[in-house]
Amino acid sequence: MGADTLEQVAATARADNLDALMSLTARILDMLPWARALTAAEYLEMVRDIVAAGRQLETTGDDAPLRRALEEWEATAWTASDRDFQETISRPDRKFVPWTD
Repeated sequence: MGADTLEQVAATARADNLDALMSLTARILDMLPWARALTAAEYLEMVRDIVAAGRQLETTGDDAPLRRALEEWEATAWTASDRDFQETISRPDRKFVPWTD
């Protein structure tokens, strides 16, 4: 790892950036408590989706993409936290076909 990379990481990890990230996370989890059920990778993807849909709402006035993103991520979170569902789809005798586009 080169010195440039270390400097970039150090600059990114400044306290003000981390404070902003922690504040954003706290606000999201207050508004969307079900998001706690998401993995870290899913949470980051959800935030990206929400930000993109929020920008689209600001630009076009169309709230449908934001509504859809929130509904889909909430369904993902509830599915992930439903142990009975997870056990059912993980049984070896269960023939599970993933959704495709």
